[in-house]
Amino acid sequence: FVVSKPKITWADWLRQKKRHIRSGKYYKSSHKSILAFIWFSNLFFYAAVVLGIIFVNPFWISLAILGLRLIVQVTIMALSLKKLRMNNLWYLTPLLDIVYQLIYYPVITLISLFSRKRPRW
Repeated sequence: FVVSKPKITWADWLRQKKRHIRSGKYYKSSHKSILAFIWFSNLFFYAAVVLGIIFVNPFWISLAILGLRLIVQVTIMALSLKKLRMNNLWYLTPLLDIVYQLIYYPVITLISLFSRKRPRW
């Protein structure tokens, strides 16, 4: 396994995330498209669930679809985390999925777009 030291300060963490976002220009176009598709499909899924809860009668159908997705997602993450010897983090999967889709990716991308400094390694 490759293990790296976590960033201790918010500034160091943000600097690292900016580097990660900026390195995207070196990705192949097909890989960029796949990553964008994954993000948009996840965002669309959550929007569809919310709209389904509001407009579909009975509303529990939308909740059942969300529940099925979460069961599959948590199962896959639990198995993956077990191989990485990080068994105690699987329960964070639903929260992190929503946070990454709605907050992390958009905020980090916006920060990187408006930041003019070159990243420090």
